[in-house]
Amino acid sequence: MTAADHYELAGLTRLKHPVEKAFDLALPWLLPVSERAQAAVGLRDRVVLDVGGWMPRRFTAQHLGARRWLSVSPDPADSRLTQSSRANRADYDPAHILAPPLPDFDAVPHGALLAATLESLPASFDGRIDVIFSINSFEHVLDFARFIRRCHDLLSPGGHVYAEFAPIWSGPDGHHNGAMTDPTGRLVRCPDWGHLLFRPPEIYAHFLRETDADTAARLVQRIYHEPDINRLLLEDYALYIRQTPFEVQRFAGTMERPVPAPVQERLLAQYPRARSFGFGGLEIVLRKAC
Repeated sequence: MTAADHYELAGLTRLKHPVEKAFDLALPWLLPVSERAQAAVGLRDRVVLDVGGWMPRRFTAQHLGARRWLSVSPDPADSRLTQSSRANRADYDPAHILAPPLPDFDAVPHGALLAATLESLPASFDGRIDVIFSINSFEHVLDFARFIRRCHDLLSPGGHVYAEFAPIWSGPDGHHNGAMTDPTGRLVRCPDWGHLLFRPPEIYAHFLRETDADTAARLVQRIYHEPDINRLLLEDYALYIRQTPFEVQRFAGTMERPVPAPVQERLLAQYPRARSFGFGGLEIVLRKAC
């Protein structure tokens, strides 16, 4: 079995679906999430804006049936955008990476990647998008209040946001990447919910019992201070969304894990306005009124 036939993730192996093989999909969640979005809000014959990803052009047109599929990400070199073989010019033509100043909406071709933030898209995009689609990107949005209101501006009447994303800060591994190999080759990792239970100096002391001071300090920096995740709790997302004009059609925790009773008790004491610590991710479906 070759790498072209299967996915390997977290030590697990899964054979690729024929569609995943046909379109050279590099990540195992692209097909299932896309098809859930298709069922929930419809992608066929729609104008779709993909936030934080860059789907293969042939996949979005031929399998998903989108009338037009655009992508937006401020960093086109981000490895998370590599969703099929970059050698395949049919899917990833460098000429389709558009940097600011961006053209008007009507001049952007199917399959283009806009090297910008969603919030900075020109006014010519307003009301022209049928579906805002996103996989594993909303947890990276730092100014979420502005971002989610801009989503509403961009959508056409009756348009939808469909997003699945993880890990979120309130979940067991919400630190996103709280593990590091120290100079001795030992893997040092943040304990489940440790980023919530400990303050930075406390978890630094915890790491010092396992590793050297430099590795401990770099882990604290990565968990609490790197500006690549927003560190919002599940309830924070809900509150931001409730303060928009969107109709919430679905707001559901995903990737649920049981929270040990002593951990739950401590978390509730530390975060009295939060309750949902067992969910690693979120699925949201929002609709703009007609």
